[in-house]
Amino acid sequence: MSNYEDKISSMILRAGSLPGFKVHPYDTYNFLNKNYNVGNLDHPKEVYFIDENKLKLATGQIVAAHKLKFATTGFAAGAPGGLWGVTAGTALDLEEYVRRLFLMAQQMGHIYGLIPNPFAEEVDLDEEVYFESVQDEIVKLIALGLGVGGVSLTLTETSKALGVKKARDIARHKVSEELTTRVAKKVAGFLGKKLTKNQIAKGVSRAVPVIGGGINAGFNYVSIGGLGRKMATNLEKEHIRLKPQVLDHWQ
Repeated sequence: MSNYEDKISSMILRAGSLPGFKVHPYDTYNFLNKNYNVGNLDHPKEVYFIDENKLKLATGQIVAAHKLKFATTGFAAGAPGGLWGVTAGTALDLEEYVRRLFLMAQQMGHIYGLIPNPFAEEVDLDEEVYFESVQDEIVKLIALGLGVGGVSLTLTETSKALGVKKARDIARHKVSEELTTRVAKKVAGFLGKKLTKNQIAKGVSRAVPVIGGGINAGFNYVSIGGLGRKMATNLEKEHIRLKPQVLDHWQ
């Protein structure tokens, strides 16, 4: 793997221990109710009864918010210029890039009822326990959202495999570390190829402090926005694919 791919893969695998990488579904449900008046949600199955146009508007709002926040980070990293801007600034961009992907994947996964598992009875209230139980699915959501081939969610398959257990155990079932690592490297390889040229160009642009910050912020705004929209489109398709099975299970 390239240096960028190695760093991205490492960040994905260590996401649970990095600050600001986790969003509990109840936080997203509160956002949905506050902005789209969908009622008090407490389970992913409930989003399958919500008008899909509202869900699409909600994911658009999520992407817009992360675009703005990431662009602000880009300007801050680009503004100093000089050696610090080329080295420390580039590292900051990369971690913030992966963090935004993680946050968007979680929020969109919650909005479209993909995580936590919509076939499970309960949602873990503890953020750490919840995140540990769904981290492998979050990585898959990122991969699906970016259009990485050969990756699919196994929600119904997992449910059937664990049919002899209580439904709550589905949410706590963990895919092997080997699978998580394989998916993480696949995502890292995809992102690494996309970022390398742009990161080099950004490092050069920071030689001019103010203009460098503007270029950096503009690139961040466009890049995270494009990937966010792609992620929203692909996860919406997954929601539509699963909807008949989820409704049939709970009705």
